Parts: sequence; structure tokens; C-alpha cells
Amino acid sequence: MAQAATEQTMAESLLEGPMELPEVLTASSRASRHLTSADRTLLRLFGASGFLDVGPGQVAYLSELIADAYLESGTVDVKGGHSDRVG
Repeated sequence: MAQAATEQTMAESLLEGPMELPEVLTASSRASRHLTSADRTLLRLFGASGFLDVGPGQVAYLSELIADAYLESGTVDVKGGHSDRVG
């Protein structure tokens, strides 16, 4: 539980304070990784319930999918356009 709480606190601290767009994207991506780590830690505590289609496993999986789709699949340039990451 302490490790999950630490990951959540780290994610929160990354998103505090004023930032420009490139910094927001980097901070959001890093915060997402911390939250995913916290989710996975907590799901291990739930045992098999983390693998069921309902309950906390579903929420954690959806959260990870959304983060992967919007934060990791591409980058947003400073002008607000979307461009796919190369490489």
C-alpha cells in the first residue's frame, strides 16, 4: 500500500505548478506511468480480482489503455497539431 501511495504522490507532484505545453505532455506521460505502476501494485493485493472483467481490474486496465492511446501513441506539437512519433 505504501508503494502505491508513493507512486500516486509522485504523479500528483509532477502535475502541480504552471507549465508550458511541451512540459505538460512530458509530465502527463510520466504521471501516467506512476499511476499505472500504482494500479498494478494494488491489483496484486486484490489477487485474482484484478483479472476479472468487472471491478478494479477493469478500471485499471481502461486507465492504462487510455493513457497509452493519448499520451504514448504520438506527440502534440506546440501549435496544437498531432503528429505520430517516428522511430
